[in-house]
Amino acid sequence: MIQLNHTRDVASPEVAALVAQRSAPMPISITEITGIVGGGDDARAPGMALALQTAARWRSVRIMVDRLGRMGQLPAATCRELVHLALVVHDPPTRAITTFGAAPLLKTVIVMEGRAVLAHLRLPYAQLVAVLLQDTSPCACLRALAACASLQHADITTKYAWDGPGPGPGDSSVSTLAQLQMLSLTFEANDDSELPDDPSGGFGALLAHFAFPALKSLKMEWVFWDWVFWDIDPGRLPALWPAAAFAAFQARSPNIDALSLTGLQVRSDEDFLDILRAAPALRMLELGPQGNASKDRVFAALVYDAGDASPPLLPALEEIEWDGNVEAYSARLFEQFVRSRWWSDDQAPADAPVSRLKSVCVPGGRTEMSPGFKDRMEALKAEGLSLDLDFSEYHLDN
Repeated sequence: MIQLNHTRDVASPEVAALVAQRSAPMPISITEITGIVGGGDDARAPGMALALQTAARWRSVRIMVDRLGRMGQLPAATCRELVHLALVVHDPPTRAITTFGAAPLLKTVIVMEGRAVLAHLRLPYAQLVAVLLQDTSPCACLRALAACASLQHADITTKYAWDGPGPGPGDSSVSTLAQLQMLSLTFEANDDSELPDDPSGGFGALLAHFAFPALKSLKMEWVFWDWVFWDIDPGRLPALWPAAAFAAFQARSPNIDALSLTGLQVRSDEDFLDILRAAPALRMLELGPQGNASKDRVFAALVYDAGDASPPLLPALEEIEWDGNVEAYSARLFEQFVRSRWWSDDQAPADAPVSRLKSVCVPGGRTEMSPGFKDRMEALKAEGLSLDLDFSEYHLDN
């Protein structure tokens, strides 16, 4: 492993050069290239020179720089051995980054803190199997994701509102990523000026262009930095939640069995329940703070009633975690939900249309907890249910 840090007062480029020389022609891993910037004397710095000389042998490299300079302008076929690339470029590029465009073995790419980096970054997207992309342009993220035909794992962080130019709400094309199994999406807004004025201008514009038939795990988070989600003007909620686009996305991605939602801004409980109704394969549901989603309404909807002829909601559900929300909820409804989907080993019903719960984690919030409720919950735990209500901190009504 080699680390090159041009920002240190004391460095040993000679040692790094010796290691690189003696390891030739074997591939090498550079744990970090830090602070090496292009232009001027920096382009001739020992660390930069060594980096350029060994680029053809990189197996794994992490680059953290203000700008890539010459390192970003190497011939596209230079990195013949590169498998793993991590890139942090602080300044927006002004020209194409070609160095990694034809790396035949490249499989995983990390781009962090990107400000308009993806629009300039040339990569062999079709062969990538895992990406972590942070970029301020949703449009650039869409184009990158759509090009990843072999992708299995993706983690993307971008802005909330759609930007252009590029595929947008008026473009109905859909890219199918047949191998994608895990997807994490984070949408950020610094203030309400960065929020869309209608649903077609939000994150729904990105989801509208994809089908993920093999997707198993979906994690979505909405991050608003300068204001809290419960202060949103209710009149803006229709613009923040693209219900139709998300429903269509779920229909194109029908095999999701693990869903995590944090900061979700739905218009109503019904919008939230529509998400659950469209996810019959769901085994794990993880919820952070949810704008306008009532715990009582959700727990009531999840109660399984053997006498009800209609299909149960989330019949495969085994794990639920609802954290980060101090909203009071009814201990009675919660207990009904849990008991309707839990049975001990010796009480297992034949051909039950719902799965048995395995894990339930729901902090109690601001409601009062009675000793009787606590005792009943402890009894369920003794039977084998993994149950966490954080008794030491929260209290519920009976």
